[in-house]
Amino acid sequence: MQYDKKLMTFFWAVLFPFALMACGGPAKKTQTAASTAQSTYEEIDVPEKISRDQRDEWRKNLLLLPAEHPKRIPLREALVESYVEEIQATASDDVGQLVQLFSGALALHAPTDFSPGGVSPKLEPVAQKIVSVFEERGNEPVVLAALRYLMLARPEDVRVKERYLELADWSNSIRETIVGRIEQLTSLIDLYGQIVRMVPDREIVEHLAEMYVERHNLIVEKLEALSMSSRDISPLEMIMQRNALQTFPLEMMYIFFLTGDPAGARKHLAPFVEKGVVDVEVIELLDRIFQKRDLADSYFTLGNKMAAIDLLASLRAYIMARQTDPTDYRFPLHI
Repeated sequence: MQYDKKLMTFFWAVLFPFALMACGGPAKKTQTAASTAQSTYEEIDVPEKISRDQRDEWRKNLLLLPAEHPKRIPLREALVESYVEEIQATASDDVGQLVQLFSGALALHAPTDFSPGGVSPKLEPVAQKIVSVFEERGNEPVVLAALRYLMLARPEDVRVKERYLELADWSNSIRETIVGRIEQLTSLIDLYGQIVRMVPDREIVEHLAEMYVERHNLIVEKLEALSMSSRDISPLEMIMQRNALQTFPLEMMYIFFLTGDPAGARKHLAPFVEKGVVDVEVIELLDRIFQKRDLADSYFTLGNKMAAIDLLASLRAYIMARQTDPTDYRFPLHI
């Protein structure tokens, strides 16, 4: 799997301090509300303005802050403003740069921010620019993600919601012309998977989870039917469908982790344990997270699993493990 060079650089920039702590450095003084009744936080002075050259360092600082840290939102807003300035200065035909910057700005949000009124209002003008530029180019995932963000930024704006639903309905209807329900679902999963990576809205994730389950069941039925018949299936199709079966549990945990609730995947995965599709260890992991037992170990394990899909999500899980138990010095040195 290929990763963006800047993302890899940022990943290692954040990871290096962890490596130093793993070799014997002191634990951070920052604590979470769950660990003490009188929470104390490391002091941080948020700059009035963050330049492009300073952005990666402050992104790292933001990522390391607990969600409830009193300076997290001010720092997020300062960083968003830095992105907004660059996006506004980027030419409309530089579509790759626009997507990268818009995605980077959205990634500054914690999962809990993706709720009505919880996202940064400073991104509204650039989201409108993104919609305008990419609607002309027929880029559904980016336009839908921008519209979904605007729905959260302006929950009272009925027009934004109508526009999102209109485009989503059109996207769904187009895919109904694809021959084969498995193929239709695969296209829809790809579409909504790209959206939730940018805007992990819980409603979309639940819809995506239902599609994952439906596709899984259809693939199993198809492969069972083929095993009892003389019909052939192309090697490429066989590989793609078997890969979809193998990644099913991990993809399900991943999309719910993006919402801040990995245990939400349990209800979709538990029915598959008896079928031998999902290991009981996966359900036990999700149960521990839901019950807040052995959280540091559980998030560390989850981070190991998600590294194959999304390095930033994996890193967030490692940081959550660290924040849950600052005395736990296990870090992802093997990556």
